[in-house]
Amino acid sequence: MEKTALVLDASVLLKWYYDENDSDKAIAIRDKFNRSELDILVPQILYYEVSNVFRYNKMYELAEKNRMINNLFSLGLETRLLSSEDMIIANELANTCNVTIYDAVYLSLARQLGIPLVTADEEFVKKVRAKDAVALNDWK
Repeated sequence: MEKTALVLDASVLLKWYYDENDSDKAIAIRDKFNRSELDILVPQILYYEVSNVFRYNKMYELAEKNRMINNLFSLGLETRLLSSEDMIIANELANTCNVTIYDAVYLSLARQLGIPLVTADEEFVKKVRAKDAVALNDWK
């Protein structure tokens, strides 16, 4: 049986740290990853986005935020640097679908790898109207 692979965006990863709607589904993905039943690939920008959310969270002191950042980097996610081809695809998606480059980068990576993107951003899924962009609440 071939292992499934997904690109996850920051909106899904953040649900591993904060109890929000659909956190249970995000945690189910994390658990499959931890059992080596699933590969997770992310663009390097994910670390900036998630760390930025940690930075602005007023619930935690600096030391706890640093621990969370350290944990994020220790997850063992397969991290991809973006190529110019990835960024060109992201730019075209961003312009065509009226989304940010930051969001389009995840779908660009997913398309380059031929695997789905899972996101908690349902508005993004609606805008791109693509079968390879799956809303977290629809992921099975």
